[in-house]
Order: sequence, then structure tokens, then C-alpha cells
Amino acid sequence: MFYMGVVPLAIGGVVFGVYKLLTHAPKVTAAPAGDNPNGRVAQDNVDEAERGWTLNVVASSLHTSAGSTTSEVFAALQAGDIPFELDPDLKDDDGFPVFAARIADLDVADMQEAFAKWQKLSAHSDLQWTEGQYRALHLATLSVSELASQVIAHPQVLLFAASRVEGRMPKEDTVPPLRLIGLWPAQWSDAHHALASGWIKWLLTEQGWPAHRLVVQSRTQEQSNPIAVLDALCVSSHRSKAPTLGVLVACDSGIDQEYVDALVSRGYLFGGKRMQGCRPGEVAAALLFADSVQSQLITQGPVSSLHRASWASREKSADERGRISADLLNRLVGLALEASKLEAAKIQLVSVDSDHNPARESELADMLTEKFPDLDLAKDAIKVAQACGSMHQVTTTAALCLAHQYVVDEQQAAVCASLHDAMWRAAVVLNAPSEAPGQEKADQKKTA
Repeated sequence: MFYMGVVPLAIGGVVFGVYKLLTHAPKVTAAPAGDNPNGRVAQDNVDEAERGWTLNVVASSLHTSAGSTTSEVFAALQAGDIPFELDPDLKDDDGFPVFAARIADLDVADMQEAFAKWQKLSAHSDLQWTEGQYRALHLATLSVSELASQVIAHPQVLLFAASRVEGRMPKEDTVPPLRLIGLWPAQWSDAHHALASGWIKWLLTEQGWPAHRLVVQSRTQEQSNPIAVLDALCVSSHRSKAPTLGVLVACDSGIDQEYVDALVSRGYLFGGKRMQGCRPGEVAAALLFADSVQSQLITQGPVSSLHRASWASREKSADERGRISADLLNRLVGLALEASKLEAAKIQLVSVDSDHNPARESELADMLTEKFPDLDLAKDAIKVAQACGSMHQVTTTAALCLAHQYVVDEQQAAVCASLHDAMWRAAVVLNAPSEAPGQEKADQKKTA
């Protein structure tokens, strides 16, 4: 059976000090500057060298109703607006179908059976899962398995496996640690989070990465947004000079009547009476990240380079009435550009995690007018929520996937901005690395 036979990777023990660096790495941008015209977004304790640090995105995986790969989703979004569709099964409180972004013909039966067998051996053997949770976990399984098939080609993993086959015992640290980061839905319980991470770890281990070299990073309040998580990884990688390689996955599914009922009860469901409401959908997004050396070991193809990020919190909620200022978002995008040492004219695409909310549309339009006047809001700003619904806990990761896809396809820079939240704003630049794959190794040999 596919899910029981897949062999995933596993992140092993990383030194406690590196872990502390990862979970407590300082942000590039100190919060909250907000919308105070006299305020500023600071970059405390970050010297010029640190601002130039980068982390590579080697590959991505994206599953939405508009496509089962990042390139398919990107192409669908560039082709034009993806129409909202009425779901055949989900109903509002009046019994009418609701608009939803369901992935058609999604069959979770095999995964659910395999997961049930695995769960019986876990610490939470009796934990119940909803239909929506199973759908989300199935999508996450697909995404992680896709990235796993690439990362297990790491030469040190192949040497480790060959040594074991020959009866030799390789050193414990022969294989670099592989980090696994699961950004599971906030509404899931801690037990669901733990089991989901355990399941993904098991899959990765089965796929061939030594279990003792797989490290699962727990979710924290400070490290819940992928832009902040990846920035912290960038910091820890450069400060510790330790090999950095890992998979970040996020998923969610609102294709569940209980999920829709909860939206209705809070007055959040999209419909004729609430055009700014949420549209249920489902999505899994995953990124394979690495430092420059590890990137060259696992791929000969193009990668994208993630620069230092900037983020802060608004002083006024973007959901309040009245005109919403884009000043904070503008400053954060400006700081992200400074960190990348790129002029605004070099940016040809902006990938965002917001949906059809009018306040976010206005804020995005104001930012583009201010920072990128030559870009077209309809053509050059990609809004991933059109493809997956208002699944905001995942759309930031999905927006990063789209920005990465643009960079590797076009070899041009892109900005990824987060503005779906009522308060939190972030921006980061992705572009093609300054050195071609393998160049760093060649330079090291010349100087050796």
C-alpha cells in the first residue's frame, strides 16, 4: 500500500544550542511600529552582514483546487480569476450550497487506513479526526512525500545506507540533521499537532532518512508564520555554521460541514449578505529549504534565494471601519528590498496571502502604487487564496511557493507579502542566487 510503503526522511538530534538559536533568533524587524506616522520600523541589533544573509528554497509542493503542483497553480492564477464554485455537499444555515474551493475527487481512504494502523501504536491511539482533518493530513502527506523523493538523493544519505547494507556502522553524524516543521491548523488540539508531526516524521523515516538525524520543531506562538520561521532558520544557519536542511509543511481543509457551521455561527461565511466573508477551501503547501552547500548536494537545478524578512504589527486592525493605511506594509516592503539590495524596478511579481477582503485589496493596491508603480494589480500581483479559499493559516506558505516558482522559472526577483491578518504584516524578497549551482564549491577549491 502506498502510504505504508513510502519511505520518508527523519530529522535526528541537533545540539540544544542550535535549537535555541532557531527558536529564539531575532527578527529583522522589531514589532510593532504600526500606523503611527511618527513611528518607525526598527532593525535593532542587526548589522550589515546579517542583513545580507540568505537561505535557499530548493523545491516546493502545492495542492489546491486549481492544481496539484506549484507550477499548475501559478499558471491557473496567471490565466485570470478563478471563479468561485458552489459546493455540492456543504450548506449554509438556510440549507443553500456555499461557495468553496474543494479539490475534486480527493480520495483519502488509503491514507486514512494506513494512518489508523500507525495511530494505534502512538500515544494518542484513540484520538478522533474529522473529515476535514483527514483531508488536510492527506494533502500534507502528498506534499511531504513529493519533497522527500528529492531530498533522499542527498549523497551522504546514500553513503549511509550503503554502509549499513555492507554491515558497517557509519558515524552518527555522517548525515546532516533534517529539520521537519509542521504548521498545523491552530484550531487543532495539541494532540492532533503531535500526531500529525509524528506521522510525517514516520513517513520521512520510511522514505530513507535516518531517524536519528531528523528533528521535529515544535510550533510556538512566536514561530507560527512561515516567513518568521524561515528567517529564524536563516539566522541560526549562519550563526551556528551548521548544515541546514529541512522541510516546512502547512495544510488545512474547510471541506467539512462542522467547519462551515462554525463560520456561520460567527458570521464569517462568504455569501450574498457578507461578500467580505471567508470561503472554505483546502490546501497543502510545503517548502524544501537548505543552505547554499546543502542545496548543491541535492539539486543541480535552479533554486530561489530567500533574503532577510521584515515584519511588524499594525496599531489599528485592518478590519476596523474607515480607510486602511498601507504605510506599515510599504515600510516593510522597503526594508525587504534594502535587505536584498535590489531596486524596486527589479521586482516583476508580488505574491500575497490575502483573499477578496476589500480592506486587503485596498491595502495591496496602495502598496503597489507606492512601491511598484509599473506593476499591474490584476496581472503582476498573485493572490493564492483565489485557488484555495480563505485558508489563511496556509496561504502564506502557499504564497512563498508561488514566489519561488516565479523565481526559478523566470530568474527574476519577486516579493512575498503577508497581509491576510488583521494586524500582522510581513515582506520578504526571493530571487535567483548570485552564484550558480556548484560555483561556491569551485571557489572553495581554488582558495584551498
